[in-house]
Amino acid sequence: MRNKTIKELLVHGTVMLGMAACIVVGIQFAVERVVGAAILENAEKRALRWATEFVRVVPDIESIAAGAKPTADQLSHIQAAITSGDIFRFKIFGLDGTLMFVSDMDVQRLEASDRHSDEARTVIASGKNDVEIEDGREKSNRPDTYVEAYLPGHSVDGILFGAMEVYVDVAVMADSLRTGFGRLGLILVMVSAAAFLGPSAVVISRTQQLRARDRAMLQMSRFDPLTGVLNRGAFAETLSRLFNEREKTGTGIGLIFIDLDRFKEVNDTHGHDVGDQVLRHTAQVLLSVAPGSDYVGRMGGDEFVVVLPSVDAASLRSVGRRIVADVARPIEVCGRRLWPGASVGAHLSMPSEPEDTALQCADIAAYRAKAAGRGRLVEYTVALDRQVSRQRHVENSVRRAVETSGFFVEYQPIVHAADLRLAGFEALIRMKDAAGELIPPSEFVPLAEHCGLIDAIGDQVLTDATSAACEWGGDLFVSVNLSPLQFKTGKLVDRINCYLAGTGLDPSMIEMEVTESLLLDTTDEVNEQIADLTSLGITLTLDDFGTGYSSLGYLWKYRFNKIKIDRSFLLGFDFDPDRYREVVSTVLLLARQLNLSVTAEGIETEAHRDLLVELGCDMLQGFLFSRPLGREEARALATSGRDRWVA
Repeated sequence: MRNKTIKELLVHGTVMLGMAACIVVGIQFAVERVVGAAILENAEKRALRWATEFVRVVPDIESIAAGAKPTADQLSHIQAAITSGDIFRFKIFGLDGTLMFVSDMDVQRLEASDRHSDEARTVIASGKNDVEIEDGREKSNRPDTYVEAYLPGHSVDGILFGAMEVYVDVAVMADSLRTGFGRLGLILVMVSAAAFLGPSAVVISRTQQLRARDRAMLQMSRFDPLTGVLNRGAFAETLSRLFNEREKTGTGIGLIFIDLDRFKEVNDTHGHDVGDQVLRHTAQVLLSVAPGSDYVGRMGGDEFVVVLPSVDAASLRSVGRRIVADVARPIEVCGRRLWPGASVGAHLSMPSEPEDTALQCADIAAYRAKAAGRGRLVEYTVALDRQVSRQRHVENSVRRAVETSGFFVEYQPIVHAADLRLAGFEALIRMKDAAGELIPPSEFVPLAEHCGLIDAIGDQVLTDATSAACEWGGDLFVSVNLSPLQFKTGKLVDRINCYLAGTGLDPSMIEMEVTESLLLDTTDEVNEQIADLTSLGITLTLDDFGTGYSSLGYLWKYRFNKIKIDRSFLLGFDFDPDRYREVVSTVLLLARQLNLSVTAEGIETEAHRDLLVELGCDMLQGFLFSRPLGREEARALATSGRDRWVA
């Protein structure tokens, strides 16, 4: 009886244990089903949300699906996308299911057979998502649990371009759910009332975390992290929306393009941390004048744009002037006092004008503001468009000529007034554009100075001029014009010494012509270079005498050897010969008192020549004697035609 009881107890216990085991297994199976379903549903939503935002943020994603290599701009957005949220890897497939891009490897290294995906083709054909949970514990570069989601790829316009495979990290969520639901299974055996408390809290907490990450990703995808204003892509969306709405209202939209002045100098001189503070300062100024934070965008680098919907010309002009004034206010940064500045272009866009055209017009106006001296507002006009187009054409021609040594030098003869024999040549820089059109120095030299290319041009002139002078032989000099900016580096004298050493040319055969603009705001470094040039034995000439301030202090302070009377004096002779005679006589008298030689340029008539010879001018230059000559023509004149103009 006792054995039977024990046996029955054992059977009963076994059954109870079996039932308990079945319950536990059933609970585990149910938990896995519930956990799996929750993970799949949540991961699918996250993958869809991420893919939608990814397509919106990355420009022209269709081109990658079509096989184009991603651009630098696309790669920067892609990098931002894969470092946000739980998406750690993704692929892009073309319409035929061919793999075109993988975020963590080079597709070109794959075998052709590995680049075709049946899953992608199925998703593209059916238009339905394919989502699976994967175990990544045996893969070193995978989370313990992740989801592979194949999704149809649609552009922002709703056009199917292929498919996307998105890898979603769900390890934390899976562990949380399994732990929570596992405990739930044990609790269900004892207390069913507490069945969902723990897992629900886990799910709610995790959902809140995911939503917070999604908000952070959205913030990063729309706003510039440094300044807090809209990034280029988000601003373009705002602009497009306003222009679409404008088609109904018919109102004007104002665009203000802001380009910070000398920002590169701030970074180079004070460091990028200070430069970042200047950018933040500018952004705060723009936010203070804009109708809302969604109306200010950073276009990249030191360029910003403000859009003003439903504005008139007077209001647009007022806001532009305020921006110029407020950006220029001094600021304290890292113990330094800085005076920022901005070149500002404004354009009032009226109905029927596309947003890209309107933005270009504001950009053109800002370009003109910078070229006109910076720190000012310029409003767009059609005439300005033509002018800026010409400036950009000339600037591009200058850059091309610098890169290809495309400048050439012509030489205009200078003759002795006393006997009209050849004394030397002035080296004149010349440049043609890609079409072969000659662009005058009055156009391209200022732009070369503005772009920081004048040193490269000056080196080409000095190289050609010193080499040509060596070919002439005898006592013929070569006169070279110097830009004030060539003195800024402090290396001008060293370079000239190199040319002299390389050619063996006597320094007395070189004249350096400088204008008064160099002398208006000289530094000790500039003064030393001028003194060094004269100490080398180089002739120093004050060019365009009579057109600027003509301070007599320049003549004795810098010990010039020669002055050059500007051609504008000859216009005075044609207008009033008697008055012109007195003015030139006075200049020549002053020069003789200071022991200076005088060259008059722009001689075009015999009357000009005769009067200047009579008054005792030392040297003459102008079309009456010769146009500027090519190097070979100048060499021929120097070797066999020095007395061409002698009667």
